[in-house]
Parts: sequence; C-alpha cells; structure tokens
Amino acid sequence: MTRGKSLQYTFVGMDKALALHRKIGLKKFPEKVVEIIWTHCKIVADICMVVADKFEANGGKNVDREMLFSGALVHDIGAYKCFDKRFIPKKNYMRHQYEGWKILKNEGWDERIANMALRHTPLLDFQLKNLSMKFKEEEIKPQNLEEEILAYADIFHSKGRPRFNEFEQYVSFLDSIDKRCSEIAREYREKFGEFDTKIWEANYLVWHRDVNKWIDDFKVSREI
Repeated sequence: MTRGKSLQYTFVGMDKALALHRKIGLKKFPEKVVEIIWTHCKIVADICMVVADKFEANGGKNVDREMLFSGALVHDIGAYKCFDKRFIPKKNYMRHQYEGWKILKNEGWDERIANMALRHTPLLDFQLKNLSMKFKEEEIKPQNLEEEILAYADIFHSKGRPRFNEFEQYVSFLDSIDKRCSEIAREYREKFGEFDTKIWEANYLVWHRDVNKWIDDFKVSREI
C-alpha cells in the first residue's frame, strides 16, 4: 500500500498497526484514504528513527525505538473520525488526538502508545476548551523523550494535502495560532537538531503528485 522508499527500521507492530488503520478507516472511507493516512504515519515513523539516531549520536540518552516507531504508526488513528466524507478536516479536527487515544485504549493497546496519540501535538488551554477536550495543556504536552520526538517529527509532513513541510514555514503557521506553539517547536529543534526533508521529497515526489490529484477528484465526486 505504501509508496516511496522507507528506511530500514521495521518492528513487529507494523502489521498490527496497518490492520487497525484498515479496521477504523474502511468503515467510512475507501482504501485510498487509508493509504494516505497510513503512509503519513509511516513517513513520520521513519523520521522519528532518524531524529532518534541523531539525538543519541550527539550524546542524548537512549530512545525506546520500538515504542516510538509503534506509536508513530498509529499516532493519527483518530484522524478518520475528524475528516468529513470528502476528506476535508472538520472544525474540531484537532480532537483527532483524543479520538485516537480512545480508539487505542478501546483496542487494548499499551497505554504508552495511546498517550503518544493523545500528545503528538501540544495544545493550549484555550484550544482544549474550544475542542471540548477535558484536559489541561500540561496533560496534553509530551511527557517523555519518545513523545517529544514524535511531536517534532510530525511537523515535517502533512496528510490532508500530503506534502513535506519546511520547519520555518510550519513555525509561521504556528505563530498564527499562538506564539507559545511556535516556541515549543523551536525548543524541539534546539533539542533534536535540524531535519532536512530534501531526500524525502524526492522519494515521495510521484506519490505526492498522484495522491493529491486523487484527493481533488475524490472531493469533487462527493460534492452534494
């Protein structure tokens, strides 16, 4: 299902993760949407491994790669609940973190993996209130090294309109929400180092082009 070149890291959880994507996604969407969200999660999982390698090589403490990789593969499992039938994000899209947490807990996944879904994008109190999520921002922000790496890696790829993101471009978007959001992102870059998307863009160039055309056609086909 996944297009493009993947890195060498493969854990036992991949089959289980893909099965969960299919179980949740195919209730509402065609196979192609599952491919898009799964591929995004796989890209982010691979980026997590690169970030972990660099962090450890620069003297950082050891990363639990299996937990990190597995958590990244399902970090957006709640997204299926937060796109409308045309694959357009709903107004409450950021609830996908909470929805993913609920799905993983209900499916019996390790609580640490469920928490990675819940915390992969830090949210502020005003955002949580608007989303009717009964959490405080201190509970939503990453609590450990693996959650931090996932939050950082997720910056570099988007799925609703699949593409790689330049860090400064993404931080400008965060600034438009609240400067505290961009400050968190900069703290992660300071801790984990720069990440260059150029090689990744080349590997996924054709897939991005083809899947974005499919998304455009899919939205038109589901117009009311």
